[in-house]
Amino acid sequence: MRELILDLCQLQPLTANQLCQLLGRKDSKELRRTYLRPLLEEGVLKMLYPETENHPNQAYVLVSN
Repeated sequence: MRELILDLCQLQPLTANQLCQLLGRKDSKELRRTYLRPLLEEGVLKMLYPETENHPNQAYVLVSN
């Protein structure tokens, strides 16, 4: 699941809801807690609006190497 999220976020910034739709998941809170937050903490993903975590258009992108 982690690799799929990273592959998708490499293509374009995606919101948690968009990721849920693409991954066939229903609960965006669980997706954030289980996958997105750990990937952010590891520095693999970054938020499009890091200054406002609850930004209405918050999306996640892959950190370039």
